[in-house]
Amino acid sequence: ELFRVSARLAPLLAALDSVPGENSESDREIHEYAELIAPFKKNDVLELSIKAEEHVLEARMRVDMGVVRMLAAKVPVGPELSPPTDLTEVAGTLRLRAGEDFQLTFRSESEVTTTIDGQDRIDRSTNSLTYDFRVVKVNADGTMQIATALSHASFDKITPEGREAYDSSNPPEADRLTAETMLYGLVIGEPFYLSVRPDGTIAAISGLAEAIERVLDTKAQPPASERERVHAYIAQLLNEASLRDSLTRGFEFYPGHKVSAGDRWSRTSENLTVMNFLLDSRYQAKTLSGDGVTISIRSQVREPNPADVANQPIQWEFVGSQTGMITIDPHSGRLRRGEFTLRLDAEATFEMDGNMVSRPIVNVTKVTVGDPQQVAQKVAGEAVGGSSSSADWVELAGDMSRSRWRASQQDAWLIDGGEIISRGGNYERWSYVEYTDRSFADFEITADVLYAPECNGGICLRATSGGLDGVNPSGYEIQLLGVDTDRNPTGSIYKMSPNGPVSGVYSARPRLVQPNEWFSIRVVAQGPQLTVYINGERVAAYDDQSEPIRSGHVILQGSPEGMIRYKDVRIRPL
Repeated sequence: ELFRVSARLAPLLAALDSVPGENSESDREIHEYAELIAPFKKNDVLELSIKAEEHVLEARMRVDMGVVRMLAAKVPVGPELSPPTDLTEVAGTLRLRAGEDFQLTFRSESEVTTTIDGQDRIDRSTNSLTYDFRVVKVNADGTMQIATALSHASFDKITPEGREAYDSSNPPEADRLTAETMLYGLVIGEPFYLSVRPDGTIAAISGLAEAIERVLDTKAQPPASERERVHAYIAQLLNEASLRDSLTRGFEFYPGHKVSAGDRWSRTSENLTVMNFLLDSRYQAKTLSGDGVTISIRSQVREPNPADVANQPIQWEFVGSQTGMITIDPHSGRLRRGEFTLRLDAEATFEMDGNMVSRPIVNVTKVTVGDPQQVAQKVAGEAVGGSSSSADWVELAGDMSRSRWRASQQDAWLIDGGEIISRGGNYERWSYVEYTDRSFADFEITADVLYAPECNGGICLRATSGGLDGVNPSGYEIQLLGVDTDRNPTGSIYKMSPNGPVSGVYSARPRLVQPNEWFSIRVVAQGPQLTVYINGERVAAYDDQSEPIRSGHVILQGSPEGMIRYKDVRIRPL
């Protein structure tokens, strides 16, 4: 419970300090605490170390200062802030009521690497599908009839041939619609029906044929000569196998009997994608409380089956595994949020031009599923093309004379018209300019950058000036390199531990930008995870599980080899 402090800080501190909360001593201690935290800004992060001598209780807590001010202002702590009720048992079934409405968003990020003649082909895609559900009927045996319709669809595909993006809430002009994007718009809102058992397994999907005919007759209305072809396209989207496979992630994880914390159970399910296989999944109930039930998932792939693609038989040989964690409502069993990562290492063998050909394939898919708002919060700052209110952003560029910027060499830096410019030359090694006004913990930062050839600069995050060796900052550095190299090009991530060596170098994709050309860079830092995007394309990610650096300043690095220009530098706390 010490880590569940976002809404329970006041009673927690009162309990640890033996403060009754309604006398002069309480007022005095709260007043002293208010003075202690006064220098902090709203989005600063305070780290507390607490040790209770009798119980040898230790904890480190990261607390948003806006929450701490709740204590300083003596806001009454209502019943809604009381700790969640511990549960000893939950039903372990899905228990919905007739007439109940809900939504689930299924968001997946996939990266497929295929080796062809020694060269890696990389295909990346981000897909998001939101479904509306209404419980039509609950039978005596607990089986539920649920009406379902796709309400929103988006995707972003990046391949060696180019990029294609679509969002049903903001579709392109008619002359820019492809067959796929046009059909997404047509099937939105078309209902079909699920028959779902109490253990979450989908017993049947019905109404798809009728939905396809409605789309053909009332929306697509193709000429007779095209009807069969358009029918086939629509059937690809309203396809029972793919719908069953994707929707299963939102339902199928219940044992069908009462569950206590620590209980384990297993299930075998079928993946119905091109690489057809079975998943042996093991589940364990981790925590049970009135706040939610968390369940861990570990799966192994078994029994790969051959599949036909483009009328060519493909024989798959692969190994794979899946890990995940889900949170469900303890009363209804409805999914709140789930996160899954599936990795497959495969080899596809098929016939091409009369010869048998083998292709190594690595497929990594990350899926977030749950309430649309929770999914959006989870992936905020990660979705390509995501937008945020401008009011959330802090513009960092300003007059160099202001105290919030401090340069290691004043004559090496200039701020002019919204640009922060490293002049280059006339100094040894690197120079730095530090935004000293405040520290940042979890955030999204964006900038437009242009650098000269041979430059070696960087954007240092959660940084401390001189923390590495007395001269160079500690923190995480995002590399900016004007050298044509595949070794740690622009976008790579370095970890520079305080008073320690540079470590944890995570290379980006091969060079995507050229010197003397403007490009956009975006970094999302949440907890131990950092993700880097260049021109909207994800190029590097780092999950620091070894003493992650939690907060610090933004420091820009200059290079003696030439000028580096930073424009529209802004940051948004998360």
